[in-house]
Amino acid sequence: MRIVFEQDQLFYYPRGGIAVYLYSLLRQLAASGKDALRLVHASARRRETVQLPGMPEGDIEVKRLLLPGRLTGMLPWPGAVEQVFLRQADLFHAISGVLPPWYRHYHPLVITVHDMVQFRDSGQDQTNMSGARYCTAIRRATELADQIVTVSEFTKRELCDILPVNPEKVTAIPIASQFSPSDFARMQPELPLLKGQRYFLAVSVLSPRKNYQTLLTAWERFAASGPDCRLVVVGRAGWHCDAIVSRLHRAPGVLHLEKVSEAELLALYQHASGYFNVSVYEGFGIPLLEAMSCAVPCCYGTGSAMDEVCADAGIGVAPCDVDAVVDVMRTFYHGGAGVQALRQRAKQRAERFTWENTARKTREVYARLQ
Repeated sequence: MRIVFEQDQLFYYPRGGIAVYLYSLLRQLAASGKDALRLVHASARRRETVQLPGMPEGDIEVKRLLLPGRLTGMLPWPGAVEQVFLRQADLFHAISGVLPPWYRHYHPLVITVHDMVQFRDSGQDQTNMSGARYCTAIRRATELADQIVTVSEFTKRELCDILPVNPEKVTAIPIASQFSPSDFARMQPELPLLKGQRYFLAVSVLSPRKNYQTLLTAWERFAASGPDCRLVVVGRAGWHCDAIVSRLHRAPGVLHLEKVSEAELLALYQHASGYFNVSVYEGFGIPLLEAMSCAVPCCYGTGSAMDEVCADAGIGVAPCDVDAVVDVMRTFYHGGAGVQALRQRAKQRAERFTWENTARKTREVYARLQ
């Protein structure tokens, strides 16, 4: 098949979750040799390029228009840019769930919806992209899409509950980690600033829906008993997070790392005594999966996609149940046979999530449009 993707998300690789998704899917599709792949991009910047490490050279066509992207939907010839970008293509796959300005639906369309947090915001400042314009864009994309991919069954249910979408055209396809099995198997040395220390780990952008207020309250109660342990939080400041950042810097035994390399992140996972994500909403939960891949005992907030990612391979708690989180911290700290069994189940379950599987099931969705 001849499949077209918009290149824009790849400028954020490897830091953006959607960029990792697009890159990993492209790599698997290119490796199979079954499809003709094309990346398209409209930009007025002549030297704007993207690096694709490990991608087979020559397997992906790149087509650019020297035109500001926002103007591509304002040209006097409706569909002109689409005809250039999608010429002889079988379909267009909008990876982020939002359509570019130039798309006019002259070609079959597949979109991927990663979560519905924009619609679940309800004034709680859960996201910085919850504006009416963004929600309108998602609505338009789901209406025009011939097939829709979601990254979890949870997101599929959310999508079909919130918008008038036919469930028969929606397929849930789990995703995987940016790290390969060989990356997880290769043990990294401890970070010098944590050498010889025990710690719990949390990884995510700092924002209200990540629920750090509950995690920090639980940590302060746990730390009051004097354990030889720290809490390490990895993540950049996001939105509406001033109070969270301030509290991170005041809380005893907390280390906040805004930026780490891929090798450092792997090391943090591999040497952690426990991983915590008590977010109130996740469309998937890649950091949770990465911790599981490193056989780290995990605690997660129930009620979103993390239920199906982790299942019985971790300990689920109600996101705002401070006492439950404290109890899990004590369990992970003291260890024992139960925690060791949890480590083994986490690693075994994580092995089910592969980009090979994601690409195979995505190709099956493409085939429905032939």
